[in-house]
Amino acid sequence: MGFTLPTSREIGPVTPGNEGVPLNLLFFLVVLAAGLIQTARMLGLLQFLEFAAYDQFLRMRAGTITTPSYAAVVTIDDEDLKGLTWPVPDGTLNDIVARALEFRAKVVGLDIYRPTPQPPGSDALDQTLKTRPDVVGIFRFPSESGVGVAPPPAIASPHRIGFSDIPLDHDGLVRRALLYQNNEQGTRTSLALQTARIWLSERKIAPGRSPTSPTGVQIGAADLHPLGSAYGSYVGLDASGFQIAYDFRRRPDQIPVVRARDLLSGVIKPDALDGRIVFVGVTSQEVKDLFIAPQDGSKDRKSTYGVFLHAYAADQIVRQAVGQSSVMADLPAPVETILILLGATLAAVVLQLGNRAQVHAVLGLLGAALIAVAAYVAFVWDWWIPVAPVMLSYLLSSTLVMGYRGVVDRRRRVALAGLLTNQVSAAVAQQLWQNRHAILKGTKPIPTRLTATVLFVDLADSTTVADELPPDQLVDWVSRFLAEMADAVLVHDGVVEKFTGDGLMAVFGVPIPRTDEAAIADDVRRACETALDMSHRLARLNEETARGHLPYTTCRIGIHTGRLSAGNVGSRTRMQYSVIGQAANLAARLEAYGKDEPDIANDRFGNRIDCRILISETSRSHLPDGYCLEEIGAIELRGAQSAMKAFRLNAKAVSAARADNETGDLSGKQI
Repeated sequence: MGFTLPTSREIGPVTPGNEGVPLNLLFFLVVLAAGLIQTARMLGLLQFLEFAAYDQFLRMRAGTITTPSYAAVVTIDDEDLKGLTWPVPDGTLNDIVARALEFRAKVVGLDIYRPTPQPPGSDALDQTLKTRPDVVGIFRFPSESGVGVAPPPAIASPHRIGFSDIPLDHDGLVRRALLYQNNEQGTRTSLALQTARIWLSERKIAPGRSPTSPTGVQIGAADLHPLGSAYGSYVGLDASGFQIAYDFRRRPDQIPVVRARDLLSGVIKPDALDGRIVFVGVTSQEVKDLFIAPQDGSKDRKSTYGVFLHAYAADQIVRQAVGQSSVMADLPAPVETILILLGATLAAVVLQLGNRAQVHAVLGLLGAALIAVAAYVAFVWDWWIPVAPVMLSYLLSSTLVMGYRGVVDRRRRVALAGLLTNQVSAAVAQQLWQNRHAILKGTKPIPTRLTATVLFVDLADSTTVADELPPDQLVDWVSRFLAEMADAVLVHDGVVEKFTGDGLMAVFGVPIPRTDEAAIADDVRRACETALDMSHRLARLNEETARGHLPYTTCRIGIHTGRLSAGNVGSRTRMQYSVIGQAANLAARLEAYGKDEPDIANDRFGNRIDCRILISETSRSHLPDGYCLEEIGAIELRGAQSAMKAFRLNAKAVSAARADNETGDLSGKQI
């Protein structure tokens, strides 16, 4: 007698860990991650990370400009100051300026304050400052304390003086240059821009109105816009005046440096200053003109002197004006928000594609690396992309999605642990977990129609014994019996579906539906092996109970194979995974059949069988050869549509059956 396998629900093994997050929840987690990161960014909580990434990109990009620098620096260091008074005498400054012009410096910017004469040599310096249009002096705006430094009085033209003020970020680093600033005299220009303007004037390039912004300035090919308060990763930036971002495309060693003593003695390369904007400044530890810039501010936070910052700014302005460099641009705020959202979305997509933790880790690293590489490539092309928020959005989205999966997995483990009323074997437990997606919908078992083999075992004469034994001995006697029977089920990878007082019901073939005849036949074989194992355990148990003066134990077993429905049943407060169907009922009635009939309860010699095993014709049709079966004829069972053949499985055949199964030498059924 065969069976028709289920066709409406074919469920096979599913790779562990490949469950996806529901799309609506996935969308919520992505938006949540992006929203949290964007909120943190707007509050300024991510500035330190964004600046760390920005500074690293600046250092990585430094040196990408290979054309000669348009600026040079003449330093007055501690060695030069030996034998001189401080401040540096006017005569010495005049000699340095004169020698720089002799070496064909295009413009000389004095990064040394000279509000009052410092003789000797003041007349000579004043004459140079008055008559040379290619020499620029400096002043400093009043600070918050009200202290400022006036420009050299010898320079009358406002186009030949520039301020030296350099804005600092909240962490003390220099990332911005100030080009214009207003005071009571009007709009004033920085030292770097004044010198660059004079240099560019020979090429007929002069600052003008920006064609794209009413507040911008066009200088040759450079369309400069003042930084806003939310430029790039800044939050609440003090954007007063006209500020631009340093690009620091040149390394420090790309700016020519000449010591003042070498310049005065003429011991320098002939072209060291030729055609360049030359800045003269003091680089002595005694003069506190030190700054920290990302270019030099590596692990040791190496300081750089202000004169070099003016040189970087002037070189940058000229490069951008002649079209050798682009102006660094940031993205509009809505676009940055979209990128943060895309970072979170990328993480969600990556985790949806992966189906194992190792794959998640690899894809996660690749995704993070992709974001970093894309951000750096954009940076090389002068686009400042918020890499830190995008990366954090990616990581937070990954954490939320994987956290959700972890919670669901834990709930599913709990659900699987409570899916069956008792334990299953380690092999079955592993199989259940691997196929949890076929068994559970969320954390609830999926009601399923399947073919399974049911085994009922019951302790015989327990009612009579219960009236004779003290309660403690009775409980011990029944418990030992059920423990052995349940263990036999687990050894053969069955499922103890429930205990029935002094018996139990075991099922082979749940909760994972069988999809072929071979799997169904294997369930029948394991059920019969379990019954034979129970018989041997009962014999051993009787030997032990005899020594303990407990009653002699006998049992009955019924086995039947058929269609069942499986799922959770019960109330909201107490649910139990159960199988329901005629197959279970017939197995129970086979177990109880003929318990008082000698022909059924005794062997052919009239001896009572300690463990009587009855199996149905349906189960026998799936059982391989080699088992000793005795046909007891067609029997009437309540609930069966017609009489069915039943067979008694003899326990004495267990050794031969097992040997035959192991060797595969099955000679035929013994009936």
